[in-house]
Amino acid sequence: LPQLAGGGANDDVLAMFEAGDGSKDIYVGGNFTSLTGTSAPSFARMAPNGQLISSFMSSLGTGFDAAVYAIRPYKDGKIYVAGGFTGFNGNTRNALIRLEPDGTEDAAFVTGTGFTAGAGKVVALAYDPATERVYAGGSFALYNLTTANSLTALDNVGGMVSGWGASLSHGIGNITSMDLTPDGSVLYIGGDG
Repeated sequence: LPQLAGGGANDDVLAMFEAGDGSKDIYVGGNFTSLTGTSAPSFARMAPNGQLISSFMSSLGTGFDAAVYAIRPYKDGKIYVAGGFTGFNGNTRNALIRLEPDGTEDAAFVTGTGFTAGAGKVVALAYDPATERVYAGGSFALYNLTTANSLTALDNVGGMVSGWGASLSHGIGNITSMDLTPDGSVLYIGGDG
């Protein structure tokens, strides 16, 4: 885009996802602290012409304190954002958060202590609209002080899905990508073992 020439991201872009609300806006996440010369702490919403959506950026406040690796839609314009961060807009948030369409935190999604121990990063997300589960993968040992071993499934309010992943008691290495089949019956994962 001409609007980005000479002033794109000042560091790596690691995730992108279309807003899905008909605007053709795109969410962008990564290691950057600015886009097109404007402050953008690891995350931004950008119009098709490359301009940042100023009202959304204002709502983010100080944003994320470290990299954003994955973005997935929820419903009603809300989005999941995951990464290596430990804070969002001055509040402790470990590696996963759900945002409202305006860029503020969705208070209905409660992660408690979040993803901790080890590297504590969520690098991949998948979402099943039928069950409203979000699957999180990365390099972490715990979710909200419960053993998670790099992969877990959460319900729509942030609780671990009971019994899911029980056979993964020894973990499966670091997960870097995942996707669901359209009917939600199979979760594919990939990583560095």
